[in-house]
Amino acid sequence: MALSAQDPGKLVFPFAPAYLENMSINLDHPKLSGETTVQNAVTEVAAMVGENVKLRRGFMLSTTAHGVVSSYLHTCPQPGLGRIAGLITLEAEDSSASLDALKRVGSSIAMHIVAAKPLFLSKELVSAAALENERDVLRTQVSLF
Repeated sequence: MALSAQDPGKLVFPFAPAYLENMSINLDHPKLSGETTVQNAVTEVAAMVGENVKLRRGFMLSTTAHGVVSSYLHTCPQPGLGRIAGLITLEAEDSSASLDALKRVGSSIAMHIVAAKPLFLSKELVSAAALENERDVLRTQVSLF
């Protein structure tokens, strides 16, 4: 499978789930171990949790050879299943740095991001209405003291 990036400067690339359905993956899960397709894995997860599960969208995160993608799953009833997920990419400046340590730090940062419940990924994405609403909240808080 090959995904082409429309903007090489971007680190996150959205794509349709159809690209993944027939892709083979190796699962590291007590109940879903072994090689299977993404479509079969989704079906197995749906049977396991007793809910209708569909893959609605996908994102690819890119990193360098000295980088990692770390994750955090919140309210995780079973390994690999969670209600809210946080993903973060980190890159080591020192090429001899331990990627395992970087991945652990990344998981901790991803947990804090999930806990903070950010509404925007960057300040450039904040709408004028949302910014004005936050200013009103701060003005109200200041006036109470």
